[in-house]
Amino acid sequence: AGEPLPRDTRETVLQVDNLKVWFSLTGGILRRHKEYLKAVDDISLSIERGKTLGIVGESGSGKSTLGQAILRLLESRGGIRFRGQALDGLSQKQMRPWRKEMQVVFQDPYGSLSPR
Repeated sequence: AGEPLPRDTRETVLQVDNLKVWFSLTGGILRRHKEYLKAVDDISLSIERGKTLGIVGESGSGKSTLGQAILRLLESRGGIRFRGQALDGLSQKQMRPWRKEMQVVFQDPYGSLSPR
């Protein structure tokens, strides 16, 4: 009692592998693609059952973008597994029941989500 479980018996609830969210920046008269803004670039993380993860950083560093990408509210590249289920290939409709099981708490929820 009171001792942590051996590492190999802990359940990984969320596994994120090499997650990327890049936004295309345009410019010029024809508004052609100019470069990418790498909002989230090659992030990997693992959260075990019963654990909490806090993401800390400066304003504009990609914290909210990371949360939205994990919930699949934003288009991203990389692997996302929740309770063993790969989420990265699911449609928005297929994601609905999974989102009910996931939670992201934003510091300023009104400022971090799109008003649309």
